[in-house]
Amino acid sequence: MKKLVGIALIALLLVSFLLTGCRPPEVEGVVVDIQHGMYDKALEGAQKAVELYPDNAEAWYYLGFLYGRKGEFKKMNEAFDKALALNPDQKVKYDNVDVPLKKAVEQIRLNYFVQNHNSGIQDFNKANQTDDPEQRKQYLASAAKKFTAAHEAYPTRVEPLQPLALTYLQLGDTATAEKYFLETLQTNPNNDTLLSMVGEFYMMAGKLDKAQEMYDRALEINPQNVNALLAMAQLMTTKDDWEKAVTYFEKALELEPDNADISFNIGLSYYRLEKYQEAIPYLMRTLEKEPDNEKVYEVIGVCYIQGKMYEEALPFLKKAVEKFPNNHYLWNYIAIAYANLGNDEEAQKAYEKAKALESAQLQ
Repeated sequence: MKKLVGIALIALLLVSFLLTGCRPPEVEGVVVDIQHGMYDKALEGAQKAVELYPDNAEAWYYLGFLYGRKGEFKKMNEAFDKALALNPDQKVKYDNVDVPLKKAVEQIRLNYFVQNHNSGIQDFNKANQTDDPEQRKQYLASAAKKFTAAHEAYPTRVEPLQPLALTYLQLGDTATAEKYFLETLQTNPNNDTLLSMVGEFYMMAGKLDKAQEMYDRALEINPQNVNALLAMAQLMTTKDDWEKAVTYFEKALELEPDNADISFNIGLSYYRLEKYQEAIPYLMRTLEKEPDNEKVYEVIGVCYIQGKMYEEALPFLKKAVEKFPNNHYLWNYIAIAYANLGNDEEAQKAYEKAKALESAQLQ
């Protein structure tokens, strides 16, 4: 009988051993404390557990989990990184379910990232909707705190960086905004999307040479980065280098041939270069996509007039005033075209129509 009791006791111990999976008692205590909601006690236990068992991935995981609950995301990720380096496939508890450690870490990081990033966006939008300067400052400070938390929770995600930079820019702290961008670039030097974002930040800060450096790096990595191409084109317009602007806009249009804004900007760039004939086809292309865009009609009209293409101008302008009969610019262009073609009577009529419309709009 005693022998049977001994066998049963050994069997019970073996079952216990299998259930805990060789889990040290200190780690087991942390798990139990978490299950009972005693998080402060669990944190103390986890800190002791990693000291006693520095090669135990599960101990580091629970330490990271508990730091995350306290909002200490840098410490959370330090612990998670150690756990992942030791055993990414270690089974751990997440939402009372046994899952691989790497899956649990990914989900925890993502949850904290989404929670803080979305809340930061809400505060940022509120800041830009209020007219109260003090309230605006408070919302921006709150947004900065949440964007920073989102970035710390998931450091490889670049989404918070642009709004974080904008927030600090509006708070007047460009140095902090730049710091976050450059820190991230150190860990993601070949991320063309991130480089483009940093370029945008430098544009907003008025540091055009640094912006150009970032866009150049982005395009060297990915020549098909449309955002970087468009940003570089806009930068060239800021420098009044319209020839280079056209080059970048045209590369972007090759990648997005149905983008009406790009074709319009190419047309506008050619207009600034006084290459009116080259401008018109791109502007017409925009008009095909946006047939009700009154501004495009005006720019095409002025290209015809400035290019002294009076005969070609009249049919286009007559159709334009049928669509926009109260546009005094279009009537004025008609007057100029008729005058240069020697039809003074029609020129006078169109001129009087233009003046009447302009006077009416000023009243």
